[in-house]
Amino acid sequence: MMKEAQPRFKIPNRKKIASLVWDLYALEMAKIKSVIGDQRRRINFTKTTSHKGDDIGKVLETCLSNWGIDKVFTITVDNASTNEKAVEYMGKRLKEMGTLLFDDKYLHLRCCHIINLIVKSGLEVS
Repeated sequence: MMKEAQPRFKIPNRKKIASLVWDLYALEMAKIKSVIGDQRRRINFTKTTSHKGDDIGKVLETCLSNWGIDKVFTITVDNASTNEKAVEYMGKRLKEMGTLLFDDKYLHLRCCHIINLIVKSGLEVS
């Protein structure tokens, strides 16, 4: 079909396609490593005396402000009620600032805890 659409077009073989895909993969991997490497400087440890969700949210807000981060897509935490309150607080603050992405739909990502529960359950079965 391509010969009729463009007679000079030569369809690359699968080895060439595989080579191009690997080259693109390596290029994108280098970009991601560069971004992640730059972000390591942003890791911050802070002491929080209160375990209330709103207080944790305020500390998180302060850290993000200090780092110059104003747009947040997700916050990954476990299912602790204080974390849920902290994410709820951040959702309200981001909405007030007009920087909440996707209307809070994906803000609270519980990935870590859920994966932990799945692995524990799988290990108990075997």
